[in-house]
Amino acid sequence: MATNYRKRVGIVLFQLGGPDSLDTVEPFLRNLFLDPDIIPLGPINFIRGPLARYIARKRCVPVAQRYAMIGRRSPIGILTERQRVKLVTALQPYIDPVAVTAMRYWNPLTEAAVASLKKAGRLGCPECYKAFSEPLEGLVKTMHKGTRHIGKVPEAFRQNRDLSDRLKLLQKRLTKAIESEDFEEAAILRDEIKQTSARLSSPAA
Repeated sequence: MATNYRKRVGIVLFQLGGPDSLDTVEPFLRNLFLDPDIIPLGPINFIRGPLARYIARKRCVPVAQRYAMIGRRSPIGILTERQRVKLVTALQPYIDPVAVTAMRYWNPLTEAAVASLKKAGRLGCPECYKAFSEPLEGLVKTMHKGTRHIGKVPEAFRQNRDLSDRLKLLQKRLTKAIESEDFEEAAILRDEIKQTSARLSSPAA
């Protein structure tokens, strides 16, 4: 008896997030300013918590007034949920999608997606890896016990990957050889780099 098998795939829709009511403006702002990507503090990072709380308290009233003008909440959650539902509908004929929303600064937070995605076993994110690299890396490690693929790969891809790794190693060794004025070793490494680069650029590689 034939079965219509569809692979289960987990998909994350990442957003920065926004308050879902006027009462959540202050905690949303606090989460925002706790992010070191928003305010890099370097050696005085120990003041981040008090500073974030101070800015959130100071800014919550005028910011809440702005949100009151556009429906008393951020539209990001509503719009992202609409996208999630439409995405699931569009993908269902082809796969069994488990699509979840993960916000960086307000609910649903990234951590809330973990339980659902553990069941899916796959993770997809269009153009979001840079912006959400930190929470995403932890999520991938939780699901896959690592961030580097170690399963089967096409032979051509494996060869390209190995050549790229080899090229990076040779370039590091060349830099060290030049710094230590070992020019004989540097000349050998230079030739190896040329050969490896040529192999990497070859269509057969």
